Amino acid sequence: MVLNFVLAFFIPWLIAVLVFVEQPKIVLRVAPFGSTVGFLFNAIGIHFDFWRVTPITKDATFSTLPFNLGVYPVLVSLMVYLIEKWQKSPFLPIIIFTSVTTAAELCAVWLGWVTYSTDWNYLWTFVSYGIAFVLVYLYVLVLKWAEK
Repeated sequence: MVLNFVLAFFIPWLIAVLVFVEQPKIVLRVAPFGSTVGFLFNAIGIHFDFWRVTPITKDATFSTLPFNLGVYPVLVSLMVYLIEKWQKSPFLPIIIFTSVTTAAELCAVWLGWVTYSTDWNYLWTFVSYGIAFVLVYLYVLVLKWAEK
C-alpha cells in the first residue's frame, strides 16, 4: 500500500506543483471534480467486480484511494492546463490523456497491480477513461459558462 501512495499520490502531486505555480485556479477548480469522478468510476468498477487493485484490503475501495486523490485529479488538471494553453480543439489532448492513462493501467495489469474480471478489458478501460476526461472537460465548460 505504501507503493500505491508513493507512485499514485506523492509523485503526481509533486508534478502538479508545476501547474499550480503557473495556474493555481485550474488545479483548485478541476482537481476536486477529477477526484470525484475517480471515486465514482472506481466504486462502480469495484462494486461490479470489473477490476481489483492490489493490495486487496478489507474495503476494496481503500486500495484505489491514492489514485482517486493523486493520479486522477493531477491528470485532469494537467489535461485542462494543456487544453487552455493550446487553445485549440480539446479532442487531441483528451485522446492523448485517455491513451496514456490506459497504457499506464495496462502496465499495472501486466505487473499484477490491477486485475480485470472476465467482463472487463483494455477497450472498456479506454472507454471509461475517455468518458471521465470528457466529463471533466464538460465540467470546465460549465464553470466557464457560470463565470460569465
